[in-house]
Amino acid sequence: MTAKDVSTKDTERKDKASARGAARFAAVEILYQIDVHATPIDQALVDFNKGSLDSMLDAPLRTVDKSFLTDVVAGTCDHLQDIDDSISKNLPEQWALNRLDPVVRGILRAAHYELFYCLDVPTPVILSEYIDVAKAFYDQKEPGFINGVLDTAAKCRTEKLLNT
Repeated sequence: MTAKDVSTKDTERKDKASARGAARFAAVEILYQIDVHATPIDQALVDFNKGSLDSMLDAPLRTVDKSFLTDVVAGTCDHLQDIDDSISKNLPEQWALNRLDPVVRGILRAAHYELFYCLDVPTPVILSEYIDVAKAFYDQKEPGFINGVLDTAAKCRTEKLLNT
């Protein structure tokens, strides 16, 4: 294998990671649409793919891993009750899921989906990616709050993986 081959593999790996990061960001926006506007999942995905969903995503649509995006959105919606129960268990006592900002809910829901249903994705990757998504939306205390909730969930994931 030549240096050029290694460089090409590194570039492909970074492009895939970037496409997945863009998909995570887009998934949070779509989950927001579904949550706040009661948009049906299929319609929200169509709107995103047509570019008619208001998006803060800087990346062009072609750089989004659409298969991964669909998996995260559909999987989150399919397992929403279990995910919400898990989030509620990981929230500080005085916090209620329905009182959280809808974007925070979307971030926590998508991250919990990946933590508990995408077991091939390493925990540190999931945490890092969703903290980055939080920082794209917020510059105050929300990323730290999200990090705390996800850290607790990550410990639950580790226990679950050890017990299977």
